[in-house]
Amino acid sequence: MKTSRRIIYVTFLMILLASLLSACAGGASAAAGWPGITLSEDGQVAYLAFQQHVHAVDTSNGSELWRFPQEADRNISFFAPPALTEDGNLVVGGYNNILYNLRTDAAAGQNRVNWTFTGAANRYVDGPLVTEQGVFAPNADKRLYALDESGNLLWTFESTQSLWGRPVANGGLLYVPAMDHRIYALDMTSGELVWDSGDLGGAIVGSPLLSEDGVLYAGTFNNQMLALDAASGEVLWQVTTRGWIWASPVLDGDILYFGDLQGNFYALPTSGGDFLWQVSLENGQNAAIPGQALVLEDTVYFTAENGTFHALDKANGQARWVKTLTGTNLYTGPVWTGEYILVAPVGGNARLVAFGPNGEQAWTFEP
Repeated sequence: MKTSRRIIYVTFLMILLASLLSACAGGASAAAGWPGITLSEDGQVAYLAFQQHVHAVDTSNGSELWRFPQEADRNISFFAPPALTEDGNLVVGGYNNILYNLRTDAAAGQNRVNWTFTGAANRYVDGPLVTEQGVFAPNADKRLYALDESGNLLWTFESTQSLWGRPVANGGLLYVPAMDHRIYALDMTSGELVWDSGDLGGAIVGSPLLSEDGVLYAGTFNNQMLALDAASGEVLWQVTTRGWIWASPVLDGDILYFGDLQGNFYALPTSGGDFLWQVSLENGQNAAIPGQALVLEDTVYFTAENGTFHALDKANGQARWVKTLTGTNLYTGPVWTGEYILVAPVGGNARLVAFGPNGEQAWTFEP
């Protein structure tokens, strides 16, 4: 059984890697991927980047407000979640190696693009980080691109392998996860290297979590969750998991919640050590958990590749309910609007499904 499950999640990863790293032959079809969701500050609009469009969706009822581009273009497709700027615009990267800054007002119509950055040599797999200091966009070409608010290049930093995960920032430092098994701390103004964590044993493809007390938490493709001192890069502790970890953990109080690509979900104290509890999905194949979890009050929510949406008691891991979206896969973690929990299926007609906290379905978005 253990060998079988490892084959399952390695197969999942290989399919995903193929979709991310292989070019579309002659531009004949859009690259595969999974949806990226970002909410407006008031939670009233969901910006969904998936396949050939970025959709703006009213979260009260699932109606489409606008889309970009208006008509599908087989040379454009999206994977990475958009990032909101201070002036309310969106920055989103495409599989065509272009970073777009888009106006979000409904009146923009066909004139939605403010600027584009075309200097990257490969795809944007995760969304950029947008701060007062600029736009920081990781790319599969091994480089991090730092841009000003108008899309002008400020500086670049080059790793030895692809950069898939969105960086995080604290004060003047930028923390960049890399597939070369490292996290890099950079000066946000100059791009100069402040520290290099050294080899952490496995690729880091998701965004790290930075706590208020200066600790970085990151999962690896070496079956480990790590805690690092954000000031120095020193490894504080490491805990072994059953499978590779893709997404950033969620921090609730002093507990980390996260899943792995073998279908295991964990509650781990921020001090490391033993898990408070762990749950294994035993409902068949394709149970990888590549998305970030969501914690609301006493419940933790997560999605799995096999199309299941789970709610657990965060204190003990006991199941509250499970919803199955038949004929779909769920790669993106659930998102809370303040009223509904949004999940983004791959497969079927719906691109977004809204649930109440108790699991009741409210609406679907079917473009």
